[in-house]
Amino acid sequence: EGEWFGAGSGWNTYPDELKAKLGAYFIGAEGKALPSAKDIIQLAKPAFLEGKVLSVEEAMPVYLRDKVVGN
Repeated sequence: EGEWFGAGSGWNTYPDELKAKLGAYFIGAEGKALPSAKDIIQLAKPAFLEGKVLSVEEAMPVYLRDKVVGN
């Protein structure tokens, strides 16, 4: 819901797939921009103030890719 602007390397890796999935909601992306914790907390603050929280045990990361290559 609402407009989406992407930040991070995933937008360079899968641009067509992400644009297709988001359709008209997609307004642009900057593949070299990386979000900081300060940016993320501003996004999370309204939900936190409404009591929409998870315990540490329930929190799960969300990745754009399904395979991560390690060293």
